[in-house]
Amino acid sequence: MNAQTKPLRQIALVKAISGKRGNEVHIYGTPDGLRMLAEKLLELADLDQESMVKLPEGIGHHLDLRAGIELADESDLAVVGRIDGKGNGDFSWLLLPMGDGSRATVKP
Repeated sequence: MNAQTKPLRQIALVKAISGKRGNEVHIYGTPDGLRMLAEKLLELADLDQESMVKLPEGIGHHLDLRAGIELADESDLAVVGRIDGKGNGDFSWLLLPMGDGSRATVKP
C-alpha cells in the first residue's frame, strides 16, 4: 500500500526498548486514529462478557490490534483487554504462566 492509498485513521503502538523509566509503550496517531482506538476501548469496556458463550469463565475478553490492519504498518502488535474475568470479576487469570515461563504481574 503506498502513501497515497493508506487510510487516514493511522495509529502506531511502539515498545521503547530503552525507555528512561523502564519499559514503555508509545502510542502515536492521527486524530482519526486516536478516535478509532478510543472507540475500540469503549466497545471493550461496554462489552457484556457474560453473554459471550465461547469466553471461558474467569477470563477477560481481549482484542488484537494488528500492524497493517487496525494499526499502522510500523506498529507493534497490541493486545488490549478486560482485566475482570467473566463470571467472577477476578483478575488472577493474568497471573498465569506466560509462554516464556515468566508470569504476568498486575497491580490492582
